[in-house]
Amino acid sequence: SSNWLTRWHLGSSSNSDSPYHGAPSFFTSHAYFGSKIEISMQSIDPTLALHYWDFTIDAEMASWDESFFFSKNWFGPLTDANSSDTDKRVEGRFHDVKLMRNVSGGGTTKTNSYGLVTEIYNNNPSPYLTRSFSVCGLSTRSSKLPGCEVLLGSFEELTMHNFHSVTEFYLHLEFHSVLGG
Repeated sequence: SSNWLTRWHLGSSSNSDSPYHGAPSFFTSHAYFGSKIEISMQSIDPTLALHYWDFTIDAEMASWDESFFFSKNWFGPLTDANSSDTDKRVEGRFHDVKLMRNVSGGGTTKTNSYGLVTEIYNNNPSPYLTRSFSVCGLSTRSSKLPGCEVLLGSFEELTMHNFHSVTEFYLHLEFHSVLGG
């Protein structure tokens, strides 16, 4: 269920940082997480598959936020029309997705001050899936997606430690702020 997947990705067994980030376990845990999402989707429709996004293609666009992924049929647009929305609720097929609230049992789960299952520093009161259009006053739309240079650079690293660092912190982590969540 989406509740289980949310708790798992946030590392529900700990109040500290997620055990799935900041260590080489990042690779295997995210592969496992993707397979759990796909299996969950296939329990509803066996013909579905988890999407693959070659972000390096969109990184070369003049405005990556105009990619088809940011249409109402996918993850909702990143437009000036919805950037001033006070609750920044996403548009499109995920508009009515509600966040988990006041979870108990099964270990500790990170919540914000409103009891919503999210990172503890996310002080957004909206119970719905939202997207921020700025970080510390800087527009996320003016940020750049990691492109081919960063991807190629990760494969040129000579140690697993450096490969992990570039992959997680320059490829993966960038998406959280650029995509608004």
